[in-house]
Amino acid sequence: MVVIHAKLENTERVKGALTEIRKRMREALLDALTISTKEVKKEAKALVPVRTGKTRNSIEGWVSRREMTGYVGSGWHIARFLEYGVSSHEIKTKNRKVLSDGKNVYGTVVSHPGMRPRPYLQLAVGRKTEFVQNTLYRTVEKAIREVLRGD
Repeated sequence: MVVIHAKLENTERVKGALTEIRKRMREALLDALTISTKEVKKEAKALVPVRTGKTRNSIEGWVSRREMTGYVGSGWHIARFLEYGVSSHEIKTKNRKVLSDGKNVYGTVVSHPGMRPRPYLQLAVGRKTEFVQNTLYRTVEKAIREVLRGD
C-alpha cells in the first residue's frame, strides 16, 4: 500500500486568494452580463418587425445583481403577440355599443384572423449565444488571472 500525505501551509494566503477570486468573479460576471444583455437587446431591436417603431422602442435590457441574471424584453403587451403569434378569435364590445377605430364602425363583434409568430427575441438570443458564452468565459478568465498575478 502506498500512502500519499499532503500538508497545506500558509493557508491564510490561499483563503485570502479564494475570497478575492470569489469577489472579483462576481463583479466580472455582472460586467459580462451587462455587456451580453446590451448585445442581445441591440440584436432584438434590429430583428423586430417594424411598422410604427413602438415595439422596437419598448425593448429593454437590465441585469439583476441579486439574481445574477440578464433580461431582455418588452413590457408592451403587443410585443408578445409578435413573438408568439395570435390564434384567430372574436373581439366583442365590452363598455361600448359598437367597435370602432375612430374612422370606421365595425359592429358589436369582429372576427380577428390571427397572426403568425414572428420571433425576434428568441432569434436574437440564438444569434448571440456564442457572443454571450465568449464574453462570460473571457471575463472570468481575466478575473482569475488578475488575482493570481496579484493585480
